[in-house]
Amino acid sequence: MKQDYDYLTDSLFLYSDEEYRYKKSVRITADVILDFDQDDVPVALELLNASKILHVKKSSLNEPVGLDMQICVGEDTIKLEGIFFISIHKKEIPKSLNKETPNRTNLTASGAHFATA
Repeated sequence: MKQDYDYLTDSLFLYSDEEYRYKKSVRITADVILDFDQDDVPVALELLNASKILHVKKSSLNEPVGLDMQICVGEDTIKLEGIFFISIHKKEIPKSLNKETPNRTNLTASGAHFATA
């Protein structure tokens, strides 16, 4: 996974470092967006207002963020369950993110694991 953080807009973008062909984006919440490839596999995660979602200072997101997240796309729901590891005062602080939304876009049932160092 690669990541980009835009301090001005407070948006954190984590995406697959493997080549993929973008198909669509799905809003899990107003500030959490998942991107899918042509095979309906999750390939990117964007957090708008990331510092508020993760309850950290914006400056903490300038450093690389660790991530361990499972994404499950079922017939009826799309679920994110994960932990972000944010460096605060040289300590890795875990911040959880668990969100779910109905699968209204008829995505094929699948699963994915996002992880960074």
